Amino acid sequence: MAKIITTIGPSSESSEVLKYFVDHNVEYARFNTSHNSIQWHIKTMLKARKFGLQILLDLAGPKVRLGNLSTPINLEGCAKVILEKESETKKYPFFTKFSNANYLVLPIRHNIFDSIKNSDSVLIDDGKVELEVENSYENFCTCYVQQGGLVSSGKSINFPDSDINIDFLTSRDKEFLQAIIPIVHPEVISASFIQNPEQIDTLNRYIIKILQDNQLYDYEPKICSKIEKSSALKNQNLNRIVAKSDFVMVARGDLALETKPLHLMVPFYQETIKNVTHAKHKKLIIATQILESMVLSKTPTRAEISDLYRAIVSNQAEYVMLSAESATGKNPKEAVKVISDLLSHYKKLQIKANSLESSKFFLSFRH
Repeated sequence: MAKIITTIGPSSESSEVLKYFVDHNVEYARFNTSHNSIQWHIKTMLKARKFGLQILLDLAGPKVRLGNLSTPINLEGCAKVILEKESETKKYPFFTKFSNANYLVLPIRHNIFDSIKNSDSVLIDDGKVELEVENSYENFCTCYVQQGGLVSSGKSINFPDSDINIDFLTSRDKEFLQAIIPIVHPEVISASFIQNPEQIDTLNRYIIKILQDNQLYDYEPKICSKIEKSSALKNQNLNRIVAKSDFVMVARGDLALETKPLHLMVPFYQETIKNVTHAKHKKLIIATQILESMVLSKTPTRAEISDLYRAIVSNQAEYVMLSAESATGKNPKEAVKVISDLLSHYKKLQIKANSLESSKFFLSFRH
């Protein structure tokens, strides 16, 4: 029977909510290191553990984002954009002349320009804004605006046509691992944007070094690989990634933006990932927008309940994971209760079905 993973944040860090989670089929508290300080994470992890929750440390990973903008800007009226490696000496956004045309210059936090090519798609803020690469250079690229919209500091950037070459373990990831492992001993460490099995080896080596440096010989965390890049699904990568993992997460948010046709491939890949994960006897986590409407609403949509049913009953996922619903949403307890109630109802139906089968079996001997 499936269990629940809840992301912990301002809406769920109180003792009252943590206790409610424990009482309603929540097994893991997920901590997303994209947000908050190391100190906050350690303090809240230890608090969650006191209530009996296990800890899933979710590393931010090499997520490409816009840099700092002095003000949000609407790209609706911009024909052309330059993306460049962020410079601390420049104030963004600004306009510049290049190749006899006016360009709006936006910063990004990684130098990824050797990984992108002409005509590649660039999706900003979960695909709300779309650019197309015109030309790529050593430290910047020029782009056409295909679909405009408002952009602001730190918004996510996806490159569905590109295999982006960035160091797998970021400096922030390493800082969190070094600080949290010796104190908290998280049961699971989750790696974001896994592209190949060699990256899991890299993570394992780094964890082992921390364990040795701190003389932690009786503790070893389990590894969760988040499948959210198209490269993780290519060739034999998925099979080899799953083989080296303890948990496999279908991270549907970025997966929808990293595979084409955009937004359409997730249900197909979810089925594939489920099959490979269970064939290798690993644990499956279904994540992203499980009950997204409940960030604001006290009741889920019918489509969300159907999606939840598919994850639990059809996909036989060991875990379903709440993100914003439990971390920053208005109804963290209500969201957990919806899943807990569905699990309870499914369990009753299973017991009833098993009882009927047993009765049929018994009656067959009487005839």
